[in-house]
Amino acid sequence: MEDDEERARVEAAGWLILLQDEPDDGGRRAEFRAWLEVPGNRAAWESVSRTGALLASIGKERADEPVKVENAGVYGSSRRAWRRRPIILLSLIHI
Repeated sequence: MEDDEERARVEAAGWLILLQDEPDDGGRRAEFRAWLEVPGNRAAWESVSRTGALLASIGKERADEPVKVENAGVYGSSRRAWRRRPIILLSLIHI
């Protein structure tokens, strides 16, 4: 049972990224709605999307803070940040 829950959380994190990257893709949204109907997936989605919303709100709060010169570039380019996003989300699945 725990394997199913873990699988659902990992898939939910993937859907979170896909839906953010392609919000206007109707086919993708239809696939997502079908995925939600699988037992256990809706609960996983609610958990992962809540975590994603929390992280997004933290990022918005910090967006107004200036970046110190000594920290500039610490997080790399936005392109590198996009590559790390799945790792960050997957690490939060166990919370």
